[in-house]
Amino acid sequence: MTITITSLSTSLCNLFIECKIFYEYDASKNSLSFSYPSISEDQLIAIVKNLNSHETLETPKDLDQAALAIIAQNLHRGAILRPHPDTDEEKLITLAQNLHPGVFLIPYLDTDAEQLTVLAENLNQGAILATDKDLDQDTLKAIAQNLKPNTFLLPSPNTNPEKLTVLAKNLNPGVILRPYPYTNVEKLIALAQNLHPGAILLTHSNTNPKKLTVIAQNLHPGAILEPHKDLDQDTLNVIAQNLHPGATLRTPVEKLADASMPDGELHAVQSLIQLRGRMGEGESPHHSLFSQRHDNREPTNIHKRLFSEVSSPKASSSCAAAQRVRLG
Repeated sequence: MTITITSLSTSLCNLFIECKIFYEYDASKNSLSFSYPSISEDQLIAIVKNLNSHETLETPKDLDQAALAIIAQNLHRGAILRPHPDTDEEKLITLAQNLHPGVFLIPYLDTDAEQLTVLAENLNQGAILATDKDLDQDTLKAIAQNLKPNTFLLPSPNTNPEKLTVLAKNLNPGVILRPYPYTNVEKLIALAQNLHPGAILLTHSNTNPKKLTVIAQNLHPGAILEPHKDLDQDTLNVIAQNLHPGATLRTPVEKLADASMPDGELHAVQSLIQLRGRMGEGESPHHSLFSQRHDNREPTNIHKRLFSEVSSPKASSSCAAAQRVRLG
């Protein structure tokens, strides 16, 4: 059974040499192949753990489940896994359920729809499933409908707007859509306008401010926009000012400028939290955060207000604001 690693780095080749593991190198593909179980389990773990970001490990269809579990459990953030398209369902489940957050699962195009659905349904939280531009709409729909909250979907930037619409419309609440930063504006609009309520659109650190503004303007009520955590303050404020009414901006509390939430909306949030408590719905997860930020304000510092999730700040009345603020 041959395992192949592509997009090699020099450090990984050095590891094979140091561990005296026999391998074959294909210069045309910059790929390395080795046999398993001719090496020990410890050696396999060492190889997998030392994969760098964007190095791809391709598993054969006849690799046993124990070896597949070892591989999935030891891949680090940024590494790419590509299972053979003829891998049986039980093995695919083992792979998908054991992936760590930040690991990319990129199936081959000729993987059939049923197997892709199995991968989507069993994908571990935080792992990223990438889809090919040539998948048909029915397959994309099945993938989107079977992803669970806190899993990531990464559509090819070359996917046409019609297919992207199908993906966005069929995502479950809590699923995170993560488009490539070089996805064009037309396609980003298709994703934003059709994002299912409760689904999250997570932008890349390299997505330019113009595209971020377009996304914010085209989100529909209930959709959630989560800018990259390293986004600068000025751009974040522009996004907040352009957010479509009813959509939600999710960002770290320390990043959101006070100017993004008018006084009327701030007091509307407080009233909404108190009303929720009186109705027996329990406290919002933001309650303690809000209380701390609101009650500890100094009179001379009244404009320095922060909040972790706000909807569009355009409404002027506190009543309208209360309807638009979405509490988790």
